[in-house]
Amino acid sequence: MSSFPITLCTEKNPDVRTSSLGDKSGFTLLELLVVMVIGVLFISLSIPQLRSNLLVSELDRSTLLVAQMIDRMKLDAQLSEHGCLMEISISEGKLSYYCNGGRQGVSHRDEKDGSRLQLPSSVQISSIWYGYQQMNGENSVSLWVNPRGRMNHTIINFDDGKNASSLISKVFSMSSLVYPKKSRPSDHFSLLTGS
Repeated sequence: MSSFPITLCTEKNPDVRTSSLGDKSGFTLLELLVVMVIGVLFISLSIPQLRSNLLVSELDRSTLLVAQMIDRMKLDAQLSEHGCLMEISISEGKLSYYCNGGRQGVSHRDEKDGSRLQLPSSVQISSIWYGYQQMNGENSVSLWVNPRGRMNHTIINFDDGKNASSLISKVFSMSSLVYPKKSRPSDHFSLLTGS
């Protein structure tokens, strides 16, 4: 068995520089300040977004969720190559939709996939315009989306007792528009025609 000689080096390497504090190393004041400035910058940029997410009212959140649901239903109608039907229970504040099978096999009846929605008790559906007719005095309304993802002009007005908002879905648009209380036009016909 052979052994390898081990030599210990006790001399300091002249190429390695040490700080004036000896072997202690750390961050300089300038490095710490740069990191602090970057941290403060990130925090200052994220606070408005965080604040807007935390302070969104139930009315605004509900209106956006229904808009997303309608947009998703239009897309599912195209994917399934069959129409989709949305059922709205105005008095209960429940919305659901389903699409018939088709090539992609889209068939929604599960709350986790966004095909069902229960509005908070503080938010009411005040009126629904489907086509150019207001659905007055009806407890339940059905909205149809054809296999191409198109539906009649639709306006759904929401109210929480203090504020109101409107959701507008036009025939040839795949995305719904949301109008908060301050910018909501009062003339429904102008919303539908875009004039």
